Amino acid sequence: MKKAVIFFCIIALVSACKKKPTEPPPPPPSSTMQGTWQGSGSVSGIPYTLNAVLAQMDSTVTGTGSIVVLGQTIPFTVSGKSVYPNVSLAIVNADSTINGTFIGTFNPADNNEVNGLSNVPPTIVDQTLTIRRQ
Repeated sequence: MKKAVIFFCIIALVSACKKKPTEPPPPPPSSTMQGTWQGSGSVSGIPYTLNAVLAQMDSTVTGTGSIVVLGQTIPFTVSGKSVYPNVSLAIVNADSTINGTFIGTFNPADNNEVNGLSNVPPTIVDQTLTIRRQ
């Protein structure tokens, strides 16, 4: 009987000392550039709006959009890369009058927002721009 009590005490101690399984850490937040995006700003007091419809396959981003400035709508195509949280897009229109970039990062508190720097000469040069998924 004494041996049985000692045996159960040893089992209880070993069980108590075992590491309890812990929940795995949550995966990092992630998002894609898939969807309709819009941003607006102004250059020298002249307002503009950028609209884009984007698709993402793996890290490759493609799409179309437009910049509306001074009542003119200038269409463009988009190509680039998004690996959360970083986004790098090239913006080019058919006649190459627009040949620019948007480099940004997802807002960690809101995956429907990307904050970045746009450089789309001649109108938008090194301007901060926030785009939001619509």
